[in-house]
Amino acid sequence: MDVIILGGGCAGLALAREMSLRTHNLRVLVIEPRKNYAEDRTWCFWMAGSDGLRPASRMQWDQWRLSSGGASITHHPQLWRYHMVSSADYYADALSAIGKSGRVTLRLDTRAGTVTADNGCYRVETTAGPVRGRFIIDTRPPSLARIKAAPLAQLFSGLEVRVERDVFDPRTATLMGNMTAEGGRLSFDYILPFSPRHALIERTVFTTAPEEPATLDGPCLARVEALCGSGASIVRQERGWLPMGLPDAPSADGAVIRAGLSVGALRPSSGYAFKRIQRWASVCADSLVSSGKPSVEFADPVALRVMDQVFLRAMTHSIGGAPGDFVRIARALNGDRFARFMSDEATRADWLKVIAALPKTRYLAATVSIIRAWSQGRNAPC
Repeated sequence: MDVIILGGGCAGLALAREMSLRTHNLRVLVIEPRKNYAEDRTWCFWMAGSDGLRPASRMQWDQWRLSSGGASITHHPQLWRYHMVSSADYYADALSAIGKSGRVTLRLDTRAGTVTADNGCYRVETTAGPVRGRFIIDTRPPSLARIKAAPLAQLFSGLEVRVERDVFDPRTATLMGNMTAEGGRLSFDYILPFSPRHALIERTVFTTAPEEPATLDGPCLARVEALCGSGASIVRQERGWLPMGLPDAPSADGAVIRAGLSVGALRPSSGYAFKRIQRWASVCADSLVSSGKPSVEFADPVALRVMDQVFLRAMTHSIGGAPGDFVRIARALNGDRFARFMSDEATRADWLKVIAALPKTRYLAATVSIIRAWSQGRNAPC
């Protein structure tokens, strides 16, 4: 094999799909432990116009809301929309492209193990026997130890529900509803309404003391009952644990390239990753086709990394102020500016508005701490 992709999740399938859509002579193998794909995720992102993301979003909203206590801000952007891609559509699109390709193979129900150098290439031990390749692209999720080392964890438990009466406003996505902070946790509702009687309702927590997402099943069900009454029909469930601000890890070890959540695909201060992963997959596929070599995972600009670290440090050291901080940011930015800010496309003016809106003493102290740590050659402490 020329390229072996370890992991067929969001990042692994994105690269496999991009390679399937291009003309080349490379042999590509994807190794994935699951036996089949099921609808287990939703991925969301902001987009202005249509920039060719695949598959097409299943739903989009032209306004979104954040609230805490008596404060509620609804954005009405002119250009940007909040999009949702269903994992069922995403998997189907990728599998269709792979199935039509004569160069890309997906091997399910196979778990990858150790990777070792072997006579000019790399040998991957798998449950179906060893395989060899010139380049290994490891998109597997980070280890539990690395996840727990992240300064902040985003945990969520969600239920897709249907009800027999009109409950939801299908025009408005609730990004952070009813934010509260206590006991070292920021908790909020995340609601994606598909129709007045159909929605995904998630209970989400930012915490410095991570626990299993299943512990949020009860609070999520309680929110469903509070919003919908006791007659809601549950369509499916999804859970997740997103490490925010993972410690640095090498993105390459010889011809072994690491990609995905383990090396920076997740925006540390927001938890959004989908568009970042798709951009990386396109760049990596272009590099493989043009030069025969994959591109190393790109790093965020230094200024963005500093701002994310500052935000994480300020929030982890005073999470009680987080609801007010998010409200201040939402008030300072209109809908288009907010979407740009959350999509890594903020202008200098956007950043200045955010900085001006946040409490000066707490964020200045976090900034000094981050700069001091970096000047001493250490990862910024959060």
